[in-house]
Amino acid sequence: MSDHIISHFDYKRWFDSNIQNIKWRGSEGQARCPLPSHGGQDKNPSFSVNANKGVFICHKEHISGGIKELAGLLGVENPFRQKDIPPKKPKGKLVEVAVYDYVDESGSLIYQVVRYLPKTFRQRRPDGADGWTWTMNDVKPIPYRLPELLKALAGNELVFIAEGEKDVDNLFSVGLSASCNHGGAGRWTQTHTQYFPTGADIIILLDNDEPGREHSVKVANQLVKRGCRVRVVELPGLPEKGDVSDWLAAGGTKKSLLALVEQTEYWKPGQKDNGFNITSILRPPDPTKKVQIEWIVPDMIPAGYVTLLIADPKSGKTWLSMRLACDLSSGGVILGGLDSLVPARRVLYLMGDTGEGLVNYRLHRTGWPFNAGNIRFVYAEEVRQAGVDLDFGTDQGVDILRQLILAWQPHIVFVDTLTNFHSVDESKNSDVKPIIASLRDIAAQYNIALVVLHHARKRKTREVDLPISQHDSVGAGVLSRLVGNIIGIERRIVEGKQIHLVRSLASWFREFDQFTFSLEDVEKDGQEMVEMKIDLTPDLGQAAKDTIEKFVFAHYITGSEFTRQEIARRTGIGNTYVSRVLNQLVKDGKLESHGKTKDKTFTIIINADSTPVNESLEEKDPLTCQDKCSLEGDHISERITPQPYSPKASHSTLDSTPVNESNLQKPIRSLFDTDSTLAVNESNRAVTGLRPDSFTNLPPVNELIDSFFVDAAAVDDEDAWPEGRD
Repeated sequence: MSDHIISHFDYKRWFDSNIQNIKWRGSEGQARCPLPSHGGQDKNPSFSVNANKGVFICHKEHISGGIKELAGLLGVENPFRQKDIPPKKPKGKLVEVAVYDYVDESGSLIYQVVRYLPKTFRQRRPDGADGWTWTMNDVKPIPYRLPELLKALAGNELVFIAEGEKDVDNLFSVGLSASCNHGGAGRWTQTHTQYFPTGADIIILLDNDEPGREHSVKVANQLVKRGCRVRVVELPGLPEKGDVSDWLAAGGTKKSLLALVEQTEYWKPGQKDNGFNITSILRPPDPTKKVQIEWIVPDMIPAGYVTLLIADPKSGKTWLSMRLACDLSSGGVILGGLDSLVPARRVLYLMGDTGEGLVNYRLHRTGWPFNAGNIRFVYAEEVRQAGVDLDFGTDQGVDILRQLILAWQPHIVFVDTLTNFHSVDESKNSDVKPIIASLRDIAAQYNIALVVLHHARKRKTREVDLPISQHDSVGAGVLSRLVGNIIGIERRIVEGKQIHLVRSLASWFREFDQFTFSLEDVEKDGQEMVEMKIDLTPDLGQAAKDTIEKFVFAHYITGSEFTRQEIARRTGIGNTYVSRVLNQLVKDGKLESHGKTKDKTFTIIINADSTPVNESLEEKDPLTCQDKCSLEGDHISERITPQPYSPKASHSTLDSTPVNESNLQKPIRSLFDTDSTLAVNESNRAVTGLRPDSFTNLPPVNELIDSFFVDAAAVDDEDAWPEGRD
């Protein structure tokens, strides 16, 4: 067509005919982007056109061109009827990643959809001369995988309608028949509908965004009008803009998808939403449906849930977690015999408290065996230096966590510690709740165990001898209320030796038997090593007895009554054992009991031997005994010899000078300057769920992911290691 004819073309009219709701200011117009590559119409207009020049630009996708190029991208007729040419490529290099064939009933190729990265789609058709025509002029659209679709319909099979070709292929891969239209959301036409006969049983799968919902309503209403039986299924746990491919990659199965279909009611003619019916969420109890819990660590850490591990500083949270990570990577015996038939697991460890140097140092000093092919560390400081903020309080941080999980496909993720992976005020429930909710969703969606290490609050002086409880985590109380599995670690002194007691504080499932571990310096083959000694059947009877007695004489010295249930609740020690200790104190003449059996109460005998009272006050409060007892009454102070408070010294090899990268000897610092990162074997990674387009306006995270995964390889240069440890 001549330039003269083009110059008289009514661009404004063409734009208005093919793009909805353009807002014009003179010759300049703005609208929500209509391009399929945009993933649906945006909330704020990002698409501009010029009616004088006949050009367009998508500011988000950075795609621009003229009328001919826009017609090709939209899949509409070229208004100039020129010889078809490939549309102008958008700025930036495109990489072809997939080609989807659209064939007719006989299997003859009609046209193709080509997918590129950055995420862009183009349509082309054979030109009859071993080449391609890059427009859809005069081409009737057909459903994807038409021959398979027609066969399924003829066999009265369930047919799934998805939003994209990749989704359809993934559904076929699990044994389900499926189809879609080209061009994504909003491009379904009556031409597609005519292939579906009356009575066909159709399942429409929603993408988790507004264009996806609008698309499902449009398709459902057309098919219902055609006489089909239609159900619209919303997949649980999808991320924003997620689809059935994401759901399958996260562990969804054919069986679970069909179960969702059975729970979904049929679409009604003219319905305007996704078919949600309030009665559909009413469920009768059914105890015959047993919930199968997958245990990553038997009876201790379940898959699909968040486990909270809380402890005072220096109580061994990281030591225990790293030992678990090593044992799980190899499989077999866990924690020295807690279980011996655990399969090898893939482990992702997000380390915020220390750097790579100290992690490798600990692995070297302990000599713990591990499978380096199954464990990766991500260091928070390294991620920040790369320009990426792994902050779980932001959408970006949560999205990056999802990308890491999709890239490495772990069975268990350790977050050490939570404080290092957010910037919110931990004392505010409203700030902490969204973070825990996101972590819960991720654990459930990908069916992984997500172990969150967190500090215990600083307890008051009168509480220091009390066992740690589920409510003792730092910050907002909502943290412990939203997590169904809580583990605590306490430091105790038993027979002059420091041990770490690990016990279940709360569980929706079952409580594991408490165990202890200690960290001791030993010499092996002429080397100073650290040995973790684990006692799975510890005898803590004397320690528990001392705890009960100290608690009673510290809190009820005024003569107030108390019950065994009260002591058991406040100390965390079982009712039976508490009852036994209290009855013994009655026999010893230190307590007096009142009443019988469950209604029995106790009081302290004031004129009893003052030794336990004196000792308890010494260890409970930094006040002098005289100060303390003067608060309780003169008659008590007469019975107690005033003594200044002197805290008992507690020393452990754990209190040695901390070792970090800044004070390591020069030879070892030189090791940190080397690149110890092990590239992830692509054959062992499921990367189909990666969504590079989700990192718009961010650094190229998909290129950084591999650099975040660091091998847990111990350093071989034994002479380079300094003395001492953190």
